This record gives sequence, C-alpha cells and structure tokens, in this order.
Amino acid sequence: MTETHQPSHDRVGGGYATSTATPGADYVPEKVRLLVWRRSRGKCAKCGGREGLDFDFIRPMQRGGTAAPEDVQLLCGDCLRQKSGVV
Repeated sequence: MTETHQPSHDRVGGGYATSTATPGADYVPEKVRLLVWRRSRGKCAKCGGREGLDFDFIRPMQRGGTAAPEDVQLLCGDCLRQKSGVV
C-alpha cells in the first residue's frame, strides 16, 4: 500500500524525490522542494503521475539553471527519461 505524505527529507508521496542530503551542484533546498511540491500538488508536471517522483531542474544547472522554484519541477521516472533525451 502506498502512503502519501508531504515531502520529508527525500520521501515524496508514493515514491522518492531525489536530492542530495548535502548542498552541492544539484541540491534543491528544502524550502524550494516544499514550494514545488505544493505547486505540483504532488504530481508529475508532465503526465500527472504520483509514483517515482524526482525534483528536476527545468534548465540544467550547467546551462544556467538555478535552485529557484521557477527552475524546479516534479517529474516521474518515465517523463524524466524522456526529457533527458531532449535536453
């Protein structure tokens, strides 16, 4: 049975949202994760799925993206893999 909770550390909804525990290049601060979670209502930004969610930088950090809420989205594994072939 899948539990649905607000994000706590790296657990999000029925899956796990990826972020490093220690600040680094791909770190999404807790405050931003909470804002993005609420904005997305715990769903993938592309397909609306609720499983296997990851925090994703809309524009990669290497290309000028930031950890600001407008540069971060929730994506499920399938949508993240599709995006990785495009970016």
